[in-house]
This record gives sequence, C-alpha cells and structure tokens, in this order.
Amino acid sequence: EAVSRGEPVAFDCEWRPRNCHADPSDDDGSLQLLQLATRREAFVVDVAAFASPGAEESRSELRRCLLRLLRAEESEKLGFASGEDLRRLETSLPGVTEGAANMRDLQRAATRAVGSP
Repeated sequence: EAVSRGEPVAFDCEWRPRNCHADPSDDDGSLQLLQLATRREAFVVDVAAFASPGAEESRSELRRCLLRLLRAEESEKLGFASGEDLRRLETSLPGVTEGAANMRDLQRAATRAVGSP
C-alpha cells in the first residue's frame, strides 16, 4: 500500500556476521533478514527461510513483491550504506535489484549532518 501511495520505504539487510577467526570461505553472502519500514508499519522478513526446500513458491512470491517495490519510481527507497545491502539482496534473489528506481543512500547526508567529512 505504501508504494501505491508514493510513500518512502526504508530498508536494511542483515547477514551472518563474520567471525574474525572463521574461515572467510564460509561466507556465502546469503542474506538472512530483510527489514522494511514505512511511516506506519515495519516488517522483518526471514529471507533464509525462503531458501529452504519446499519454499520455492513462497520465494517466487517474495521476489515478485520485492521487484514491484524496488522498481516503483513513485516511492523513494531509503537505506544507510545500502550498497552492500543491495549486493547481498541480489546474491540471494538474483535479478531482484535490476531496474531498482528512486533509491537513496542516507549515509552521506547523515555524516554531514553530524559534522563528519
């Protein structure tokens, strides 16, 4: 609904943390959680659960919804240092970030606002 009203949608992605003593080859880039928020609602999506056997139909529906969201020009998508988030999202759901529109990374504006270079 927020997309159809042209409201901004904030997003953030989380993946398994890298342990400094762990084998770097263990990090397959898989997205674990996707957080989405509008002014009125917030959602946490367990993306890893969609990768389990038998979840193909649900995974396809998630991909379809995210494509619609990310391609919606009328709705600004807000992230913070979102480059890696988008890369992980694309790794987990190939093609989902193609054609993404009206994406805004707030990192630069935030660092300027607090007086950092």
